[in-house]
Amino acid sequence: MNKTIQESNAITEYVVWGAVVICSMGAFPDVINMPNSHGISLSGGKPQLNIADCKAGENIKCFGFCGATKSMCDPKIFPLWLNFKYPKLKIEGKTAFTKDAFLVCFKGGVIKNYR
Repeated sequence: MNKTIQESNAITEYVVWGAVVICSMGAFPDVINMPNSHGISLSGGKPQLNIADCKAGENIKCFGFCGATKSMCDPKIFPLWLNFKYPKLKIEGKTAFTKDAFLVCFKGGVIKNYR
């Protein structure tokens, strides 16, 4: 799920806990998980994520069958969300990321916001 806030004259959609993501090499979507909240929630009460919330097995679990490796997904993810757009909102000192951000899996996939 994404949450929208107004920044200047532009609408910014930040990604929050429970957002659906998909990998370009995966068979099905996954949901971004957070073992612990950063203590910041946007309207709607969903905890806000930051660019470091991309740990395989913790934040991102599995996308099913991996088309790159021809086996079950075992993501090896670059350690930060990229293309996060607006660096003004910080969560625990790290930038919050927007719906345009993506992750790179070292096995060949690109992970993006699904909705």
